[in-house]
Amino acid sequence: MTKRKSRRGRPKGGVAVYEGIAGRLRARVTGGAWPAGTVLPSLEALAQEFRVGVRVVRSAVADLREEGWIGVNARRRLIAQTPGGASTATLGAVLEVLGNPLDHALSNRDSVVAELHRGIGMGAAELHAPVVTAHDDRLRTHLPSDLLRIPLRGIALIWPYPGKLLASYGRLNVPVVVIDRPQNKVPVHNAGVDNRQAAQEATARLLALGHRRIAFVGYILMWHSLVDPDAEERKEGFFAAYRQAGLPPPRGAVFRISDYDKFDSPPLRGILDAKPPFTAVLATDQNRAKLIIDAARARGMAVPKDLSVACFQPLTANHPEISSSRVDFAEVGRQGVLLLGKPRRPPLDARVKAVWVEGRTVAPPRAT
Repeated sequence: MTKRKSRRGRPKGGVAVYEGIAGRLRARVTGGAWPAGTVLPSLEALAQEFRVGVRVVRSAVADLREEGWIGVNARRRLIAQTPGGASTATLGAVLEVLGNPLDHALSNRDSVVAELHRGIGMGAAELHAPVVTAHDDRLRTHLPSDLLRIPLRGIALIWPYPGKLLASYGRLNVPVVVIDRPQNKVPVHNAGVDNRQAAQEATARLLALGHRRIAFVGYILMWHSLVDPDAEERKEGFFAAYRQAGLPPPRGAVFRISDYDKFDSPPLRGILDAKPPFTAVLATDQNRAKLIIDAARARGMAVPKDLSVACFQPLTANHPEISSSRVDFAEVGRQGVLLLGKPRRPPLDARVKAVWVEGRTVAPPRAT
């Protein structure tokens, strides 16, 4: 028998008690009593079963963890696994968590979530890890507790989540990445768009054409009662472009539009009735840009002669005619999952740069 290095808690001489217990635990895994992925009883429960001290059981479990028969899941619970196998239990899966039904996201060809989902699969393939997807409205407020029992490489979160739930994810025993959300205060990884860079460059283009009164339009997430954090970062880039150009930004230039706003809503009236008028608008997404264009044309305004409009869109833009900073959201998902191959601490922040694509909605302002 190979002589083992003495470890605290191991009896000396002969066949140690802990080795006998290790053999019995190993037999439960290899014999199928504990299939791969099974959550094991606590050390205290095992100690009571074998009528030994917890330190003896801990030594037996430590040996089996070294051999690969036992691992630890996201909840820090011991689980059975198979050494050297290619199963989910051995490799650890990437758990993708989406706070709404996946079929709805995938049915929309220009859906950002669909692109993020595709990118998550790309990143998981590079990590040689399978993907398990949890998708349900309840996941906006609750952990997917049942799936936390399986061996995980890490967790990729899509969709905005309240800070309390993010804090619960941050306490798990696996790396966690929030995808397509700006950096937050919870110590988890983040992957998103370089919003400040994209907004600064887009605003600088409008300023270079001669526009001085530019309006910025953000987005309100009504179902979460908060301002879209991506829009807030883009707003920072908007003002940074004015500072870089040595120009004062126009007063009252920031507006926020929800999915419920119509042509006659106060934000739309504020943009189109402003005195002196705004000559250009930078919208945080294609839906807000399209609403502004339709509202302006309904008033007899010509786009871009009377009002230039630019926005941010995915690469697969639903409105390619709108001049915009295009975002490769599949790359955002891919970069996010690759962070799961890094240690949990310190939290890392991956940013994907946007690319400007010229459309038909931006032109120099009319001469006055």
